[in-house]
Amino acid sequence: MPDSLTKPLLRAMQRAMVEMRVSLPARVEQYDETKQRADVKPLLNRRYADGEEAELPVIAGVPVVWPRSGGAALTMPVAKGDGVLLVFADRSIDRWLSDGGQVTPDDPRTHDLSDAVAIPGLVPFADLGTAGPTPDSSAVVIWHGSTQMRLYDNGSVEVDGDLVVDGNVEATGDVQAGGDVVADSQGAAISLLEHTHIGNLGSSTSPPEP
Repeated sequence: MPDSLTKPLLRAMQRAMVEMRVSLPARVEQYDETKQRADVKPLLNRRYADGEEAELPVIAGVPVVWPRSGGAALTMPVAKGDGVLLVFADRSIDRWLSDGGQVTPDDPRTHDLSDAVAIPGLVPFADLGTAGPTPDSSAVVIWHGSTQMRLYDNGSVEVDGDLVVDGNVEATGDVQAGGDVVADSQGAAISLLEHTHIGNLGSSTSPPEP
């Protein structure tokens, strides 16, 4: 190919690649938990050939991706300022978002800013120290605020915080408590440490000895 054609073609290819969006870090500006959509601000500026820089605009209504499969899902709070990874679809996703299933896009656009989805969790290395507890190589760690849950591969689970169970609890081994155990029996709170019984002579027994 003549050199006179090579350079213009390379410049054209470079311009096309600049316009092709693949993925970008972004910051949450607003989140609608009911619709699971966020307004996000891309955090990488665009630089033109003349050296001028320009910020990318806020993208409104970006779908937020949560782990979801087989009737189960994992969601978490999303706050303004949280980091996300934007991934831009090859084609327009407008029709698929509204109808679902297998569809043919109505718009021929490709890799457009408006066809982004947001994956929460991306933070710069500089913020790792403030983004949560240090990962534990021996456990899966789930945390929210001051509450932490650690799942170990030997089957044990540790919870650092209060645990409220709405349902039955079944244990096949010993149950140990460092404090009192209180049961609700017909509206009366019965303490394991302080409870008494009616003795043979009709009087109440003393609480259990420690």
